[in-house]
Amino acid sequence: MPDVYRNPLLHTPVIYGVMHPVVVLPKHSYSDDEVEMIFFHEFSHYKNADLFWKYFVGSILVFHGINPFIKNIQRSLDKWGEICCDLTVKKYAKDEFFMKDYYSIILDQIAQRSGYISIKRDYVDALFEKRCEIKERMIIVKNQMEKRKWKGLKEVCVGMLFVIVFFTT
Repeated sequence: MPDVYRNPLLHTPVIYGVMHPVVVLPKHSYSDDEVEMIFFHEFSHYKNADLFWKYFVGSILVFHGINPFIKNIQRSLDKWGEICCDLTVKKYAKDEFFMKDYYSIILDQIAQRSGYISIKRDYVDALFEKRCEIKERMIIVKNQMEKRKWKGLKEVCVGMLFVIVFFTT
């Protein structure tokens, strides 16, 4: 279980540390449901090895900081890391209302960020997301889940066709 700390300088929860993860929460009171969603989100980053890849690309940026290709890789990694995290949360979500609450908490965190300073901008990309990026994430997650529904339906249909063909002859 990772350590949990509070930091008044942050306004958005973060996780850092590849070997021994640490979750840092802002000095803000959260409901039990909000804490559950925050930990779900942050642990998804850990589970998906997002932290390792962010540190890896960050170390490459030390030597190739002006290379636009590497900067583009970093932006894509940040974007798809968040989308993958959302998909992981969606996979284990209790119901559709859970995801609505999940995205409302993310939007609330973005709205509350004014007036605070942040640390390690390259590693805390969620602090700097725009609302349009959140909307894009929501659309991608929704489309991906709809594809999964159709995939399951296709598998059931093929299975039923197999049973009908081979057991009715």
